[in-house]
Amino acid sequence: MMILFKKLARSKILLTFLLLVLLLFMSTLCSEFLADGDLLAADSRMILAPVPQFGLDPHFNWEENKEYLFSELYHYLYKYDHEEKELKNWLAEDFPEITETDSGDYQFKINISSDYNFKSGRKIEPKDIKYSILRLMLIDSPDSGAGYLWNVIFGVDGLSDFISQKTDYNRAVELSSQKSLELYNKIKARIKTNNNSIIFKTDQLIDLSYLLSSLSPWAAILDRKVIEDRGGWQGRPESWVYYHRTREEREPPLYDNNQAGRAEYQVVNYRAGSLLNLQKRTSGGDREGIEIIFDTSRRAGVAEAIKKDLYEFIQFTEADKKKYQDILASSKLFESKRSFSNSNIYLIAGDYKQDFEDKRELIYYKGSDNQETLATDIKNYKDFDLDDNKTWNIKGYQWSLYLQKLASGAFDFAIMEWHHPYPEKEVPEFLTRNRYLAPEIEILQRLATPVVYQYGFLGNDALNH
Repeated sequence: MMILFKKLARSKILLTFLLLVLLLFMSTLCSEFLADGDLLAADSRMILAPVPQFGLDPHFNWEENKEYLFSELYHYLYKYDHEEKELKNWLAEDFPEITETDSGDYQFKINISSDYNFKSGRKIEPKDIKYSILRLMLIDSPDSGAGYLWNVIFGVDGLSDFISQKTDYNRAVELSSQKSLELYNKIKARIKTNNNSIIFKTDQLIDLSYLLSSLSPWAAILDRKVIEDRGGWQGRPESWVYYHRTREEREPPLYDNNQAGRAEYQVVNYRAGSLLNLQKRTSGGDREGIEIIFDTSRRAGVAEAIKKDLYEFIQFTEADKKKYQDILASSKLFESKRSFSNSNIYLIAGDYKQDFEDKRELIYYKGSDNQETLATDIKNYKDFDLDDNKTWNIKGYQWSLYLQKLASGAFDFAIMEWHHPYPEKEVPEFLTRNRYLAPEIEILQRLATPVVYQYGFLGNDALNH
């Protein structure tokens, strides 16, 4: 009897495993063929654009140029209108009321609208905004733009610099319970709520509206109760150090979902850097079509969609245009005026002493076609004074090692792409420079402005919504 029971148990486990494999295969198969017009429903739309590589939790992300996506999944205080090139209110009822304090700081008071709800149905409160900004800054992920807020509010590059400035320690993990509470209170003193308002005290007079807008994917406002239910930070001062310490050891609560965000879209399938499917919902909660996002690096699906005019809009870089030039030449793609650039590539000089006097090292990020091309052609640039007798030793590195070398200055020269999502007249371009680059690094010359995103719109009226 016991032997029979064990056999049945093993059979059930095997059957369950086979079913899971079959479901995964069918899901993958469907995802791959969603680019086929026969399977694209009339109430669906397709977008060809970069898909986030590091998950969908905005506080762990930089994900530049993903505004088209993150502003659909989450709320922000302000929304940037690219057509009119201006900010507009979203959760904020108006633009900040700015006053200078007696101590020389600046106070930004923002009134919050009571007209918006989270996906959970709970009304958005100023407490959620305070929680979200604190979570972003206390996690202080190197892959987010938290440094902008640290710089403007406290005049430091990040959490570790703030700890060094206020205590005898350098890292959050070294803090005692008492010190971590004291530090938390100092941070919280500059981010307060008052009735229906959120109030920030800042070290610099730089308009927070831009830093809290949809131009900053990392500044999303999240449902604090959903984050807590999914194992995230509860908003309590005594637990923030633990949460900061384990941020890279645990999967973020929103890695593959947007449960703490807007109700209009539900993430139903996410494959990092590849594909994303969203279920659109009406204001009454009914399903209303699927939004299919193919990453522009996936030539097979993208090429098919362009050939058959299945997409609603497309977001291309100049490198993408070259990659697909054979297909674009015969397609109905047209470009709108809605294009912008928020990225520049620079040649920078490090502080690395090369052992071989007849060579100079030039490093670049291996995952960027733009950087690789410039690295190959760098000897053609004659606008800066270099010793022509030396040869270039060109090396491409994967992202993590590339970042480490950039931060330490351990190179002769490097190609660096600096992403800046704001108008330069509103937010200085290199505001967070010291967060990512060693002080001895010299920015020699701007080489290119390659990341110009252009939008084509669907030509098939049957699918145009």
